[in-house]
Amino acid sequence: YIQASPLDPSDAAKGTIVTVMDITERKKAETAFRDSEAQMRRILDASIDMIRQVDKDLKITWANKVALANLDLPPEHIIGRTCHEVYTDRDAPCKGCPTIMTIETDRIERAVIYKAKAGRLKESGLWDVYCVPLRNKYGDIDSYIQVSRNITEDRKAEDQIRSLSQQLMQAQERER
Repeated sequence: YIQASPLDPSDAAKGTIVTVMDITERKKAETAFRDSEAQMRRILDASIDMIRQVDKDLKITWANKVALANLDLPPEHIIGRTCHEVYTDRDAPCKGCPTIMTIETDRIERAVIYKAKAGRLKESGLWDVYCVPLRNKYGDIDSYIQVSRNITEDRKAEDQIRSLSQQLMQAQERER
């Protein structure tokens, strides 16, 4: 990095001050940071789960591609709004919200919640939702990660397997 400035701005003939700094290490650190951040985004965007970061007021500060794809909205339309406002057009958190429980307990909380297709939520059904508190370098919780997965089809398959198992047991009993 080289910077040159005149000794006297009104008279360039008086000379110039030249400052030379080696910023190679800083540039390497900046590049490594950008690469690390890009890798983190790729990993989170590769998830099949909806992942959102929310602040203490439940306002979304970041969302992965799956969370955005379920809305058909660009990130700037959800950042700063609550998840219940964005996904279900509600004024209050969903009943049994794990984020509310996490705020109360300071622990990871999990719940299975039924969400009807409402607002911009494309899929209705059962959602496995958990919330993880994030701590800053001082150990204080400063935000939360919400992870959601629609498990409706999984539950239907489990119910069908249970039903078939019962039918098989009944058939075996009749055969005896």
